[in-house]
Amino acid sequence: MDIDRTRRVGELIQRELAQIIAELSDPRIGLVTITDVKLTKDLKQAKVFVTEFTTNSEHEDLIRALANAANYLKRSLSQRLDLRSTPSLQFIYDASVEHGLKMTHLIEQARNKDKQ
Repeated sequence: MDIDRTRRVGELIQRELAQIIAELSDPRIGLVTITDVKLTKDLKQAKVFVTEFTTNSEHEDLIRALANAANYLKRSLSQRLDLRSTPSLQFIYDASVEHGLKMTHLIEQARNKDKQ
């Protein structure tokens, strides 16, 4: 399978899935951002990396809610995309954004301390 095609399909899935998730009414799913979609070469499985911008540090509920909605999300994707087969979805929490914000905060603290 062409690597460019895999990347393009992943980006397409990322955009469409973000819109579908935004329409969900599950209270466990807040402001979710899909940071990346990694597809297998055969396009049968997709790892969907998500993050949320809330003060809640418990992300297991978010992943559980998305996993519970995976079949619905897959069906919705299949209706929106013109693919031979729609990949199964596995949701993984991406802590890189959260980690980056913490590092920025620590750097700012160190700078402020140096100024004093």
